[in-house]
Amino acid sequence: MQVKNKKQNKTEPPESNSNNVGLGLVFGSAVGVIVGSITGNIGLWIAIGTALGICFGAALSSSAKTLEDDLDNKLEEK
Repeated sequence: MQVKNKKQNKTEPPESNSNNVGLGLVFGSAVGVIVGSITGNIGLWIAIGTALGICFGAALSSSAKTLEDDLDNKLEEK
């Protein structure tokens, strides 16, 4: 999916912020495997790590989009 840039009227690839959920999933699962290996309860910790990774990734995507929108609004006011 291509995103049109409002200011320059050219097409750009989608923002990298949309990848934050995927990265959160991967890193959360990795942390879950590590903690699960240490504690001996890998099934529980993979699930906890994955859930927390998705939550943190979604939060980062949301906050990055909000910051970008605020910046665009300030630039349009000038």
